[in-house]
Amino acid sequence: MGKLSCNILSFLTIMYVARCIGAENYGKISIVFAYIYIFQSVAQFGIDTVFVREVSRDPEQQDAWFFNAICCKLLLAMVAIALSWIVIQFMDYPEEIKKLIILASFSMFFSFHTLIPGIFQIKLKTLNYVVPDLVIQLITSSLLFISARNNYPISVIISIQAFCVMPLAIGYGLAVVRVVQLRFIYMICIDKMLQLLREALPLFISAIGVTVAMRLDQIFLYNIASSQSLGIYAAAVKIVEMPNFVPGQIMSVMFPVLSAAFVSSQQEFDRVSWITYRVMSMTVVPVIILIFFLSGEIVAMFYGPAFSAASGPLSILAFSLIFVFLGSVHSSIILASGLSRYFLLFTIIGGISSIAFYAILIPVFGITGAAFASTISYSGLGMLPAFLLIQTRKATFLYYKSIFVVLPASAAMSLVLYFRGEGKYAIASILIALAVYCFMLFLTKTISSSEIDKLVQLFKECRNNNSKGSINRG
Repeated sequence: MGKLSCNILSFLTIMYVARCIGAENYGKISIVFAYIYIFQSVAQFGIDTVFVREVSRDPEQQDAWFFNAICCKLLLAMVAIALSWIVIQFMDYPEEIKKLIILASFSMFFSFHTLIPGIFQIKLKTLNYVVPDLVIQLITSSLLFISARNNYPISVIISIQAFCVMPLAIGYGLAVVRVVQLRFIYMICIDKMLQLLREALPLFISAIGVTVAMRLDQIFLYNIASSQSLGIYAAAVKIVEMPNFVPGQIMSVMFPVLSAAFVSSQQEFDRVSWITYRVMSMTVVPVIILIFFLSGEIVAMFYGPAFSAASGPLSILAFSLIFVFLGSVHSSIILASGLSRYFLLFTIIGGISSIAFYAILIPVFGITGAAFASTISYSGLGMLPAFLLIQTRKATFLYYKSIFVVLPASAAMSLVLYFRGEGKYAIASILIALAVYCFMLFLTKTISSSEIDKLVQLFKECRNNNSKGSINRG
C-alpha cells in the first residue's frame, strides 16, 4: 500500500508538472533523467540483492556487511557520476541540457540508501521504511507542485527531484539505527567488498540490458527528433509505466508459493506456474484494452489538449504491459527453479535486439516508431532462446500460451468498446465491457474456482511456514 500510494502521488505530480511547463520543457526533463537512468545501473550494480542474501545467511555480520556495502555503493556512485560527466562531453547536446544532467547526476551519490529497506524486510519491519518514503514523497510532490505553478525554471524542478533523496537517506539511516540497532563498524574488509562486487556482476549486466530496453528509446528520440517530441512520447510512457509496480507486488506474494510448489513436485510446480501465468494475463488484459480504446480521453484527462499527440504512442505502448506482467512471472519461475544463470543470456539478447529496433524504427517513424520498438523490445525477444533450452522451454511455452487463452474474452470486450457510446453512455459502455470480459472468462473456463482455492491454500501454508521460521530465528 505504501508503494501504491507513493506511485500514485508521484504519477499525479508529474502529470501536473507536465501540464504547467509544456511538452518541450517536459521533454528536456525527460532526456535528463533518461540519461541519468543509464548510469544509475553502475551506481546500483546489483549490490542490494547480494547484501540482503549475505545478511540473511549471516545475521551476526550484518553491521560489517552494511558498512562494506555502503563503501561499495559510494565508490560505484563516484564512478557513475564521473562516467556520466565524461560521456556527456562527447554528446551533441545543448549546454543547457549538459548542465542539467550534471546537476541531476549528484542524486546517484545517495544510491546507498537503497540498502536499508533490505534490512527492514529481513527483520519484518517494513513500516519503518514505508513511512519515510511517504513523507519524503509528500514533501517532494508539494515542492514540485509549487515550482510548476509558479513557473520556476526547470533547473529547480530537476534539483527537487534529484536532491530529495538526500533527506530520505538520512531518514532511513536514523530509522535503521533506532529500530534495528544497526551499528556503523568502520572496518573496511576488502574480501567482503570484492565478494559483493563479484556476486553482483551478473545482476549488473542484466540491469544494463533492462536499462537499455526501458530508456534508450527516449535518448534515441531526443537525438533524432526534438525535446517537444520527446515530451509527448514521455507523457505516453509515464501513463503506461504507472501499472508496472502491480506485477512486482503480486509476485512478491506468489514467489513463495512457486518456491514451495517446486520443492513439492514438478507436477505441482507446473500447475501453479500455469495458474499464475493465467491470473497475470487475466489481470492485465482489460487494462490494455481500456488504454488502447480510450487513449485520447486518458491523455486529455491527465495532460490536457497540449499533449493530444501522445494518444497514438500510448495505444501502441499499451500492449507492452502484458509482456511486463508475464515477464515478472517468467523471471520468478526461472528463479524458483534455480535457473537464474540463464538470466544473463536472455538479457543480453533482449538488449541487443532492442538497440537494433530503436536504431531502425525511430529515425523513420519518430515517436510512433519509438512506441513500436519499445513494445517489440518488451515482447520477450530475449526469452526466445529459452525455447532452445530444455530447462526453460516449458516456462517460456506457458508464457506465450497464457496470452492465447484470454483472447476470446479480450475479443468480446474489445467489440463492446469499439461500439461504445459517447458522453454519458461512455461509463456504462466501459462497465458493460468489463462485465462481458468477466463473463467470457467464466464461459471459456479460463480459470476455475478450485484452482484459485488451491492457490489460497498454498499461500496460507507458505505464510505459516515463514512465520514459524521467523519465530525460530528469533
